[in-house]
Amino acid sequence: LPKSEYANRQLEENLMFGSPAAVIEKLKRYEALGVDEFIYYASMGLGQKQQKRSLELFCQEVMPAFN
Repeated sequence: LPKSEYANRQLEENLMFGSPAAVIEKLKRYEALGVDEFIYYASMGLGQKQQKRSLELFCQEVMPAFN
């Protein structure tokens, strides 16, 4: 893959991290393209406490936006 595909701006734009509002906005873009499934994966270098908090935020703040 060309180096440009790993630019910080592109990673920040496409990976699902950030505030719940930012994640909702990113997922809505995929939904508009017809994507209807998302695999949640939170262990990317996070400790157990942070993983748990991330999942709680996802369940409480993000998932309701897609009901």
